[in-house]
Amino acid sequence: EILLLSIPSIDINIVKTILKQLIVRSCLCLKIQNYSNTLYFEDSLNGDIYEGLKFSIEQLNNYVFLSLNVSYFSLNSNDYTFTKINKQISPLFNKQQYEKLHYLINKIFEDKLDFNYFNSNVSFSQNQTGFGAYFSNDKLFPSGIFLDTLLTNGKIKNEVTEKSINHFKIFESSGAVDYTFSPDIIKIGIISPKEKQSFRDKIIQVLCNGTKDKKNQIYPEFNGFESFFGKKIMFYPLEYSISGVTTMNPKDACDRFIRGCSNLVNNKQVDIVLICLSKELECIKKDENGFDFHDYLKLKCASKYKTQIITENALETSDNINKKFINLATAIYTKTIGIPWKPLEYDKNTVYLGIGFGITPKGITMGCSQLFDGSGQGLKLLLSKVSDESKKNPHLSKQEAYNVGIKIRELYSKTGHYNDITRVVIHKTTSFRKEEIEGFKQSFIGIEDFELYWISEKINIKGFSMFKNDPGFYPIARGTALQIADNELLIWTDGTIKNIDVIPDKNHYQSARGIPKPILVKKYYGKSSIELITNDILTLTKMNFNSADVIYTKMPVTISYANVVTQIIKQGELEDYVIDFQYIM
Repeated sequence: EILLLSIPSIDINIVKTILKQLIVRSCLCLKIQNYSNTLYFEDSLNGDIYEGLKFSIEQLNNYVFLSLNVSYFSLNSNDYTFTKINKQISPLFNKQQYEKLHYLINKIFEDKLDFNYFNSNVSFSQNQTGFGAYFSNDKLFPSGIFLDTLLTNGKIKNEVTEKSINHFKIFESSGAVDYTFSPDIIKIGIISPKEKQSFRDKIIQVLCNGTKDKKNQIYPEFNGFESFFGKKIMFYPLEYSISGVTTMNPKDACDRFIRGCSNLVNNKQVDIVLICLSKELECIKKDENGFDFHDYLKLKCASKYKTQIITENALETSDNINKKFINLATAIYTKTIGIPWKPLEYDKNTVYLGIGFGITPKGITMGCSQLFDGSGQGLKLLLSKVSDESKKNPHLSKQEAYNVGIKIRELYSKTGHYNDITRVVIHKTTSFRKEEIEGFKQSFIGIEDFELYWISEKINIKGFSMFKNDPGFYPIARGTALQIADNELLIWTDGTIKNIDVIPDKNHYQSARGIPKPILVKKYYGKSSIELITNDILTLTKMNFNSADVIYTKMPVTISYANVVTQIIKQGELEDYVIDFQYIM
């Protein structure tokens, strides 16, 4: 349930205090008590488990959002504190729970909540928008639900181009994107523990022959790599001793695996190396000094060896086995052949760039992700260290921003399509300062359109759908966008999907638990419409080839890959400033 208020120059702390007092006062006659930001019913459901409401207040621009949702709490009888619990007393988004929530909202606010703020009357009043937002401002900004991006493998079936919002449906029907002159056989090195041959044999057997497990509503049956992707695979094994590795410190152990990669690539000419870590090697994955096995491996193997880590624990999780091996097979195909799907429609003249920042003992470092065009073709990752290693804030100087822009132009000029660029879109995890904007403007002189956006997922706002003025029983639809200012958008990249290619005639919510929160997109420079901005974001959430998520990821790939780079460079220096993403993912 979302309530939204707009007044100028508001003191958020005063508003929080006033709202809390009004809510608590309204609840007294309903046998509802409060603790901190928790409202709970006096009668427990089961022993020390109580049902109630969790509320939070968030300020964006001149708006204040009051979010409430049904939650369950455990009472600590020693200090009488409440802790939110995940235990489900009844199914999430159950009709009964939302009817109760709506009843409480109506009782608490009695259609309209009024209070005085410095002699000005302020109110939350109901104004149906179709998805549970309440406004008191006079001007309603545009909102709507945008269609999800269709994907394709570029193939024709029955005189129609293969397309779907679900890439698994495309794979099941006709496989992945074909690439001219790509090899017919993928050579795979596999480094595994000699004490656990069954661990290695299972991976080889399933990748070659399939899971033999029936498909469910989301995942098709995985019938083997060749059946799914049209490429044969050959394995070249290399064994290690578990006891020999566990006696080493984590960094030395990782160096040993890197030497194994070198051995397989140089002597067997493998295309990719699968590194199988048994349960006993959990101890080498991280240490107290900030070492990370995965990130260090990727750093040292960049531009040399393509790798994929597989842990024994991951294979033994309760996740669907088709999901596990389809994702593993997809990673192998992407890293050795190319991206397996692309958007059905995209602008080849648009370049996307993501910028993320990481903090190291040496100061702030920056990573960039680069998509050559809207299809993701030619995707590269850039390393662009800030010039001042003592810098403590995640922003660029005018010169640093200019240098990043020039690197993009130089990199793109090597593709032979430099003169075709008409639009450059930059996503960043922090706000843009005036000097950054000026630096980018200078570097992109001659480009018809360039745009700068700050994207954040740290937004404590929730919402659910409405149906005929009553609360719906599923989260807000994926693709819902609400413009809250001339330059700010809330976009629900996570939410309900109802599509015949996902679960026919049923709603699907990928996150399964919790109420989805939107991401905040703030435009600092550019001229694109709400429709184009939203469609860009939705498309880029479907282009993460390094994710186990099914239909989408919450954040666009520009930000996801930039964050991957910033994590990796915390482990040391990369030799090249341009890295093919196949070595990093």
